[in-house]
Amino acid sequence: MTLLFNIEYRTSWGEEVRVLGSIPELGNNRPDKATPLHTVDGIHWTAEVDIQIPGNEIVEYSYHIYRDGKTIRTEWNSLPRILHVADNPKKAYRIEDCWKNLPEQQYFYTSAFTESLLAHRERDIAPKSYKKGLLIKAYAPCIDEDHCLALCGNQKALGNWNPDKAALMSDADFPEWQVEVDAGKISFPLEYKFVLYNKKEHRAVAWENNPNRYMADPQIAANETLAIGDRHVYFDLPAWKGAGVAVPVFSLRSEKSFGVGDFGDLKRMIDWAVATNQKAVQILPINDTTMTHTWTDSYPYSSISIYAFHPMYTDLKQLGSLKDKKAMAEFDKRRKELNALPVVDYEAVNKAKWEYFHLIFRQEGEKVLASDTFRNFYEANKE
Repeated sequence: MTLLFNIEYRTSWGEEVRVLGSIPELGNNRPDKATPLHTVDGIHWTAEVDIQIPGNEIVEYSYHIYRDGKTIRTEWNSLPRILHVADNPKKAYRIEDCWKNLPEQQYFYTSAFTESLLAHRERDIAPKSYKKGLLIKAYAPCIDEDHCLALCGNQKALGNWNPDKAALMSDADFPEWQVEVDAGKISFPLEYKFVLYNKKEHRAVAWENNPNRYMADPQIAANETLAIGDRHVYFDLPAWKGAGVAVPVFSLRSEKSFGVGDFGDLKRMIDWAVATNQKAVQILPINDTTMTHTWTDSYPYSSISIYAFHPMYTDLKQLGSLKDKKAMAEFDKRRKELNALPVVDYEAVNKAKWEYFHLIFRQEGEKVLASDTFRNFYEANKE
C-alpha cells in the first residue's frame, strides 16, 4: 500500500517538514525516526511512503518541523490524525492536509465535551472504501449524538442539493467526521456544502453559512483514494449553554458523612445534578493541604501535591469495615457526633479519619499491596 502525503507549509531556511506515525514506516511514533517530506519551493511538501497494512487497518500520524535533526515545532495534536485504510495492498491514498493550529473554540475538543457533554457513545464504523474514492474529512465538535454532519452537493451521491438526501458522514473518529464517495460516479467540477442532519427526524436542520465549496477534477486514479482533510465546519446556531453548580466538596455533608462532605457525597451530588438536568459540577480544589495538622491546613488552595487528594475526602465506607466490632462501634459513634456539629471540626475529623486509615491498613494493607490491582495502579502512576 502507498501513502502520498501532501501539505503546504512555508518553512524558513534550514527547516524541513517530517511526518511521524504509528507504523514502522512512519517511525513508530519515535521522533528521531520520522519520515522527511520533500519540497522544491519551501512551501509544498510531499512524501511517498510504501507501507505494510497495519493489523487494525488504522494509521495515526502528525506533522512536525525539524531543524538540524531536532523537532522545533509541532502541530496541534490533541486530536490525532487517523486514516482508516482498506485491506488492499495495491491501494494508494493521496492525502491532502493542512497544518493544524489551535482550533477556534478549543474547549469543545476537550474530553469534557467529547467524552461527556457531547459524547457519541455508539459510533459509526469507518466509511466504506471504493476503488476510486474521494474521502472528505471535517472537524465539527458541537454535534450531539442525535445529529450528524452530512455532505450535500451537485452530485446524485450527495443528494443533488436535496439536503434530506445528503451523504451522512461517519463519527468513527468524533469530533472528526468523514465520508468516502465513489469518485467514479462524480462529474467534476464538484460543488458541495456541509449540513447538520437530525438522525431521528431524518432531515437537515442547518446549512453552513458560506459559499459553496468547490473542487476541480483531481484526476483520481484506479485503486486510489484522495483524502481531503482539515475542514472546519460551523453553523449559524445558538451558542451551546449548560447550567451547573459550583460547590466545595467539604460542604456536601450528608447523613452518611463522617463530619465533612466526602467523595461518596460528591457522587450523590452528581446524581442529583443529573436528575435536575444540569450539565456540570465544578468543585473547589481537592488536593492534599496537610502540613501542620491544624485548622490552618483547611485552606483548599494551599496544596502540597498536584497528585495527592486530601485524605479528609475519603469515604470510609469504601475502605471496608473493621473486624474489631468494638472499635467499629466507637467510630460510628464519633461519626454521628461529628456529623451533628453545626460547622465542620476540621482537626477532629482528620484525626478520626487518620486513626481509621491506620487500623484498616493493619487489617487489609498487606493483602492490598500484594494484589494485581495495586501493582497495576503503581505501574500506571509510578512517576
